[in-house]
Amino acid sequence: MATEQPAGSTEIQYPVEVTNAQSRKQYKLSLLKSSPESLYCDYAHIEDRKIKNNLIFHTEHPTAWLCGSEASLHSFEDIFLLLKDEADKLETTSPEPDINAESTTTDSTVNTSEPPNTTPAPTNSTPVAPKYMEQMRETLALLEQDFTEFWELTMARLCEQSLSQQLRDEVCQVKRECRMALSEAMAELKELQEDMKLLEPSWPALKRT
Repeated sequence: MATEQPAGSTEIQYPVEVTNAQSRKQYKLSLLKSSPESLYCDYAHIEDRKIKNNLIFHTEHPTAWLCGSEASLHSFEDIFLLLKDEADKLETTSPEPDINAESTTTDSTVNTSEPPNTTPAPTNSTPVAPKYMEQMRETLALLEQDFTEFWELTMARLCEQSLSQQLRDEVCQVKRECRMALSEAMAELKELQEDMKLLEPSWPALKRT
C-alpha cells in the first residue's frame, strides 16, 4: 500500500546490498552527511504496509530526529521548509563584525600614552561549558543512532512474528486436515471389521469348496 509523501521530505531508498540494521545505519549516516540539512523520512515495512517511523536530518552538531505518529510527522514536514527559511533569514541578517571600526579602535589604543596595565588577567573558566555542551551533543547523537537501530530491530521482529503467526496457522490447518483424514480411515476400518464378522460363519464352507 503506497503512502503519500509530503514535499518537505525525501524517502530513504536503501540499496539491495544493504540488508541488516548496522549497514542501514551506516548508509543512512553517509547519506545525511552528503545532503546536510535536508529532511529525510524512513519507513518500516510490515507485510504489504509502509509505516513511517521517523524524520531525520543532519546538521553540524548532532543528528536530529523526530519520532511519533504519522499525523504528527506530517505536521512537522509541513512546517519544516518554513522553519528552514526562517533560519536562513536569521543567518543572512545577523550583523557582521565591523573590521574598520575594530581597526580604528586598535589604532587609538596604540596611540594612547597611558601606562600599561600590569594587573594579571583573571583566569577564565568559561571554556569548560562549551566542552561540556559538545560532549552532550555527541552523547545525544549516539543515543539517537541507538534509538533508530532499536526501532528498526523492533519493526523487523514484528515482521518475523507476523510470519511466525502465519506459519502456526498453516500448521494448525494441516493438523485439522490430518485429524479428519484419520477419523475417516478409522470409520472405514471399523466398517471393514464389521463386514468381516458377518462373513466369519461362511468361512468353513468356503474352505471345503
